[in-house]
Amino acid sequence: KVFSTENVFRIPSRHGVTFDIPGLEIVVLKPEDSRIPEKYPLPEIVKDYRERLFGEQQNTSLLYQRITDWRPSKNSKTRVDQRQRVLASLRENQNSRAAIISVWNPVEDVESDHPISPVSACFRIFGDELHLILVARSIDVWTGLVPELLAFSQLLTDTAVDLGLRQTKLRYYAFSAHV
Repeated sequence: KVFSTENVFRIPSRHGVTFDIPGLEIVVLKPEDSRIPEKYPLPEIVKDYRERLFGEQQNTSLLYQRITDWRPSKNSKTRVDQRQRVLASLRENQNSRAAIISVWNPVEDVESDHPISPVSACFRIFGDELHLILVARSIDVWTGLVPELLAFSQLLTDTAVDLGLRQTKLRYYAFSAHV
């Protein structure tokens, strides 16, 4: 059971009325199966999202830049490849609690018309399984949730391969999901 009608709220937003589900949790048991759901009506959005993380759109993708070239501000000389830091952290200490990618930048995102999502990703190894705990600020169920789950499932699977792990699990939390 993903949610019940008891925790769905009808609220106004800048784009019209939405139906909001606060505190949505999804557990993806087989992230390695990143096929687009058979009846999903927007496969081009999945393709676009994947292109931002793994394809030709990396150079212009804010999400990719935040993951691989984090800067506290646009003019900062400090730069961090967070994915490489996650890999190094987990190789050094399998039980690391510091294998975190922070995507949200309050200086840029609080006032943005299109704030980034997800806001953070935490990679943890439990036994011989790599877990990804992904946290989103707010996600549209049709246009954002499926593409985000599939793209981050691929990132999780790729990271597991880099670490020599075969089993993966993705936990996805959204402060708010809306339709």
